[in-house]
Amino acid sequence: MTKQNKFAAGTCLLPLLFLLLATRCPAQETPSWEFYGGYALEKAEVRGYYKSSSIVYSVTNQRVTLHGWKASVTENANRWLGGTAEVSGHYNTLNYKGTATRGNIYSVLYGPRFSARFHGVVPFLHVLLGVAHLQSKATPTGPHDSKFSFAATAAGGLDLRLGKTVALRAFQVEYYRTSYFTTDRDRLRASAGILFYLGKRK
Repeated sequence: MTKQNKFAAGTCLLPLLFLLLATRCPAQETPSWEFYGGYALEKAEVRGYYKSSSIVYSVTNQRVTLHGWKASVTENANRWLGGTAEVSGHYNTLNYKGTATRGNIYSVLYGPRFSARFHGVVPFLHVLLGVAHLQSKATPTGPHDSKFSFAATAAGGLDLRLGKTVALRAFQVEYYRTSYFTTDRDRLRASAGILFYLGKRK
């Protein structure tokens, strides 16, 4: 079985397991809306430029850690199913042979989220689809590259309720895939931050 087929099978089975777990959890108050914001990082291969002569730039690809942010809004249909819209930005400056290349990756994604709500603890899974934008630019002046791509992510994490309206996202780890024409289409991302709850739904 290929990596893509294993990924597809996993994303189909995990929500079913979460649904089974959620139906066995004791009932608790479920917020209508969840607003998340936090720190994020991504391991990715980025494009850098350097001067191979006084007037000619060449290209190098380096695997680096990009730091950034992540924000999302989730509308819960019930205590185990919701819809999540997520935006993120990751940044890095690659210095290679005297040339600095500023790189960034933005993404906008949406999809279903599956939660199992225990007392004060909420493990979750989500599968999101959308678009990503990658940009690399030599600074202060030089060549640049900008492209859009289809993007998909499968993530799991754990939220810890701190009160009726606030929670801590202890971690969110995800497999992230794009359709950029590179060898680095499969990546890992992670984030942590704060959630705010609005409204309630049984």
